[in-house]
Amino acid sequence: MIKISVIIPVYNAEKYLRECLDSVIGQALQDIEIICVDDGSTDNSLSVLQEYAVKDARLKIVAQANQGAAAARNVGMAAAQGESLAFLDADDLYYTDALQAAYTCATKSNADMVVFEADFFDDKQGRLRTERLETKYLAGLQEFSAYAIAEFIFQISSCNTWNKLYKREFLQRSGLQYQELRTANDLCFVYSALACAGKIAVLKEPLVRHRVLHSGNLQSVKVKTPLDFMAALEQLKQNLQQFGLWEPLKRSYLNCAMFHCLYNWHTLDRQGKSQITAKSQEITELLEFAEHSADYYYSRNDYILMCKVVRFNRGGDVSIMGKLKNMLKHILPPPINAFNREVAGIKQMMLELNAGLLAQHKQEQELYNEQLAVLGEQQKEQIVLLDNKYDKQLAVFAEMNKQQLELLRQQQIQIAEIEQRQQQIQERLGELDKLTKLQTQRLALLNDVKAELNKPVKRDYAYYEDLFTNKYEKELKLWYKERTGEELNLQNPKTFNEKIQWMKLYDSTPLKTRLADKYLVRDWVAEKIGEEYLIPLLGAWDSFEDIDFDKLPERFVLKANHGYNWNYIVKDKSTFDKNDARAKFAEWLNTNFAFKGLEIQYMNIPPKIIAEEYLENGDSDLYDYKVFCFGGKAESIMYLSERKQGLKMAFFDLEWHKLPFTYSYPRNEADIAKPKNLDLLIKLAEKLSAGFPHVRVDFYILNDGSLKFGEMTFTTANGMCKWNPPEQNRIYGDLIKLPPKSPIPERI
Repeated sequence: MIKISVIIPVYNAEKYLRECLDSVIGQALQDIEIICVDDGSTDNSLSVLQEYAVKDARLKIVAQANQGAAAARNVGMAAAQGESLAFLDADDLYYTDALQAAYTCATKSNADMVVFEADFFDDKQGRLRTERLETKYLAGLQEFSAYAIAEFIFQISSCNTWNKLYKREFLQRSGLQYQELRTANDLCFVYSALACAGKIAVLKEPLVRHRVLHSGNLQSVKVKTPLDFMAALEQLKQNLQQFGLWEPLKRSYLNCAMFHCLYNWHTLDRQGKSQITAKSQEITELLEFAEHSADYYYSRNDYILMCKVVRFNRGGDVSIMGKLKNMLKHILPPPINAFNREVAGIKQMMLELNAGLLAQHKQEQELYNEQLAVLGEQQKEQIVLLDNKYDKQLAVFAEMNKQQLELLRQQQIQIAEIEQRQQQIQERLGELDKLTKLQTQRLALLNDVKAELNKPVKRDYAYYEDLFTNKYEKELKLWYKERTGEELNLQNPKTFNEKIQWMKLYDSTPLKTRLADKYLVRDWVAEKIGEEYLIPLLGAWDSFEDIDFDKLPERFVLKANHGYNWNYIVKDKSTFDKNDARAKFAEWLNTNFAFKGLEIQYMNIPPKIIAEEYLENGDSDLYDYKVFCFGGKAESIMYLSERKQGLKMAFFDLEWHKLPFTYSYPRNEADIAKPKNLDLLIKLAEKLSAGFPHVRVDFYILNDGSLKFGEMTFTTANGMCKWNPPEQNRIYGDLIKLPPKSPIPERI
């Protein structure tokens, strides 16, 4: 079994490719495949790949014209066979135990994703730094999901794809693909995966070394698409809305989006920045600045700078002092660690503010210098004006800086006052015992929830009743395989059973629902062939308690109209067990027969109880003649008898010659007399079956020769006939000409 498929997009990576491949081939975990997608390289990258493929059979090469890293990764995903997927750039490398550590973590926790740390190698200066995960948001959790940390899910890790391991089944289920953009093509993919994953595991150690700041790196070359990050953020928002995750994850998304807007602003040249500025209105709407105050965003400095970039008037924005006072107003003495984190957060806020002001001053100075360099001798008057304007701006900025420094001084005084309150906090440490108990109860509850989530899926009536219609096809295939041991081909069905399954989904029309209703079908039959062929109706009721049994004869049959074989036969009213009947109909009327075997034509039938006259041919037996019709033409007649001794079956042609096949029940080898009214039986069946690809029209023939309509059966044996011989399954399948697909009906 292949445990991990490592997917590597390759484009002109000859210089670093060998080092990358050596790191993957030399992994401690050997049960892997290596899928290298050459994206139209013009150097010797493809030759290097071919050289390594000869030495190691685990390496597979896919070659394509240059389409970009995203398209290459998507091609690699389509070809992957591993239990999990990992993505690596062709100039990066794995540490020896990387894949083993990630795979062990994933299997131990049954996680959809594993997120780990990475080392960044500066190719120009030869320096190595580690990018840590923001585990402060996890409160000690080693496993989590978007619901557990909804406000920080996009702050835990960067949107890089090469420091993650994905379960392949999870990616297939969620349908995620990389956006085919020149830059930011993994942003939407990674963040969508973090949002959708049922469980994410964390490894707080670097497993991969990422190369930065060299020519040829997929991210280091600035292409002429500076707004790709906008397309990625907009697609991510659409995904969250589609998955029903927008509201719970909105705050984390908006802060993440603001970070990426600023990151791209800082790293673009003047032309790129002007394109971002031209999109100010769209960015303002994307970040929802008009709907939220500054407190909604995690970094006030980033918020202020972003407002300047998009020229958004912050109006009644709350001051930092007001923010601090509100925070202090609601402080209840927390545990010492939480208090220290709060104090550290306030200090960090002040440092960020001061750094932001200095950065703003530096940016304005650089802008001023650029403007001076561009202006020529003919623009000296404008330079003088700019000098005056800039002097005024410097004066305003100096005053603002003075005010901010005073504000910082006041904050330092307040922090000193807060530190004095630590003595009071010590007196309340006893309350921690209560909090510990609550935490223990919470962990116990979480364990119960985990145990419940890890229970195997029980595909019973309740499971099918809760299914969305877009899951019916997949679940019908599983249902069919479990009961027959055969794969169900719904794309190109051939056999009788396969075509019955196809029509269950794609030909369950409103007319079939009406005719599957044992009450409503009576009017249709009377209109088509005459009321004399109906079993006399004694009554119809919405509940068992509505039935007046005193008005019913000594013998009768009660039926639930919305299912199959939900019949209660009363041969002697004096011995009738009313309580037993009441219990059965209470269960039947509260059950939707469609979800017992995905026979969708039963789904929207309003439940009723009907009573019909009791029929028999003698010795409690009733002779059943079921006419198999295809496209409105009778093909054969199935005869059923001996219900009391053990049901037997025989098939006859239209001339009443016994046919050499049966299904599911023993073949009746006895000589069975040809019914006198056989021609009438066939004529009536063909009249009722007109317009349907296939239907089985059921009649009873009584001792006096009269015919009584039984039912219209569209899904014989629920499409699981055990044909004997098996070839009959294909013979009857060839007679069904499938109609155009109809939409799967929704439940009313």
